[in-house]
Amino acid sequence: MIQVTVPAYGWRLTKELRRYLQTTVVADPWRNGKAATKEFKKEVTRLLLIAQSKRCAYCGSRLFEKRPHRDHIAPKDTYKPWTFWPENLVLACFRCNTDVKGTYDPVDVRGKSYRTTTFKFVHPYLDNPSDHF
Repeated sequence: MIQVTVPAYGWRLTKELRRYLQTTVVADPWRNGKAATKEFKKEVTRLLLIAQSKRCAYCGSRLFEKRPHRDHIAPKDTYKPWTFWPENLVLACFRCNTDVKGTYDPVDVRGKSYRTTTFKFVHPYLDNPSDHF
């Protein structure tokens, strides 16, 4: 596992997409959102490839995929307000995102905010992996 620094996202776009989540009738705004959603996802991938040195946030293996998996640490279906939250997004290899994580819910206790939430595993942004391994 690697420790990741949150890239400098355009917070204006992040806030716009958060408001969009609250008002949209689209069933899955992450997949079927407006043009700003596509722009955000493209920028997330670009910035995370740099921040993560093209490595999986969970296992540290090299990301060879042309389009690596953008993983929602806290699943977007269960924790909808965090769908576009930068600290909830990492790049993960296929194995970690599908085989290992699957339908696992990593949230132990949901806090009043994302930062006060406790997770069942070492969080790539909020924890220092060397403190745990």
